[in-house]
Amino acid sequence: MEKDLDERVLASHCLDAELVRLLRQGRADDFLKRRAAEVEAIIHDHVQSRALFGFRDGPDVAALFDEGEELD
Repeated sequence: MEKDLDERVLASHCLDAELVRLLRQGRADDFLKRRAAEVEAIIHDHVQSRALFGFRDGPDVAALFDEGEELD
């Protein structure tokens, strides 16, 4: 990696040296595909690390509908 790039800063933006290289080469499509996969993996890992089997992870479905209000 080049001296002007701090790996920690890059990682905080879901980037790495390879992604920077793709950008510098003007390979925007390759960059976007690879970064999308990286972001998806990070989000998946984050959600899975906080999901507890058997525990509710959202409101009760009935709470989403208020009796007396009509749906359009």
